[in-house]
Amino acid sequence: MRTSLKAGIAAIGAVAVIVPGSLAHAQLDSGITVVTAELLAGALTIVPPAAAVISPALDQLSASGQVLAVTVSDLRLSNAGWTTTAIITDFTDLASNTIPAANTTYTPESAVTTGSVTVTPSGAVVIDSAQNVQTATASGANTAIWNATLDLDTTGAVAGVYTATLTHSVF
Repeated sequence: MRTSLKAGIAAIGAVAVIVPGSLAHAQLDSGITVVTAELLAGALTIVPPAAAVISPALDQLSASGQVLAVTVSDLRLSNAGWTTTAIITDFTDLASNTIPAANTTYTPESAVTTGSVTVTPSGAVVIDSAQNVQTATASGANTAIWNATLDLDTTGAVAGVYTATLTHSVF
């Protein structure tokens, strides 16, 4: 009996040692952290290429060329869309000969985009006055890049090197 009593006391002592340790590990604690992210709005910008070349057709009655990589970057972080316009001046040469701006057609291609934006090209438009060439519905930051074709009716023009200024705007 003495051996059983010692074994029973040893078992109770062992339980007394395990139970307090187990309770300490079972207790849980938690806390919260408030995390803030400040997003600063940027600008709506357009960057056209520095130059474009129009080459005459074999019949010399027209000329065409590419306007490469017109880029719009919208960092306003809003749900506002945007629209781009294009306008060109009359073509003139060093002898003051002109080809009217009304002879110029601008045809934008579909844009390559990043972000949440849908861009719709206008199709072919005469750009002797400011004409919408791309329209976008957007959400948040986005970019769009497109090429365009310029077609120039050169009927009646005299030989020479003509220049004009093509202006792209975004709003």
